[in-house]
Amino acid sequence: MAAIKVEIVEFPETHVAALRHHGPAYLVKNTMRKFIEWRIENKIGPDQGKTFALHYKDPRKLKSPQDFVMDISVSVDSPIAQNKWGPRNMTLPGGLCAETSHKGQRDDISEADYLANVWLQNSQYVLRQDCPFIFHYINIGPIEPGTPLLTDLYLPIK
Repeated sequence: MAAIKVEIVEFPETHVAALRHHGPAYLVKNTMRKFIEWRIENKIGPDQGKTFALHYKDPRKLKSPQDFVMDISVSVDSPIAQNKWGPRNMTLPGGLCAETSHKGQRDDISEADYLANVWLQNSQYVLRQDCPFIFHYINIGPIEPGTPLLTDLYLPIK
C-alpha cells in the first residue's frame, strides 16, 4: 500500500437525514435499499446532498455481529418530516478531523483502519467522542463501469 496522506481539517457542522442500521454488517445492503427508496420518494437524487456512512465502533472490536451500528445519511438544507422509511434529522458537529481518502471498493477500506488504529496512536491527537467516524461517499448512484469509487474519511479528533 502506498503511503497514506493524512491532513488535519475543520469539518463543518452538517445537517443530515440519517437511517440507523443495527445488526450484522452484511445486512447493511437492506438498510441501504430502504434509504434509497426514501431518497427516491423525496426526490433526493445521487447528485443532491453529500452521502455519508457514520460509524460508531470499530466492527472488528465488537463482541457480536449484532452490536454493529451505523447510520446511512445525506446532507439536507432543512429538517425532514417524520416518515415511514425511518430516516431522522441529525446534526454532525463541526470540528477538527483527520482526513484521508480511499479509491476503490468500499467493502474493505484499509485507510479507515490505518487512520483510527495507526495514525491516531502515533499522533498528538485523541478521538473526539461527540461525533462518529465519517465516511463521505463522493460518487454514488449509477456510475460508468470501471470508474473508481471515491471515499473521503473524517476521523474526529481534538
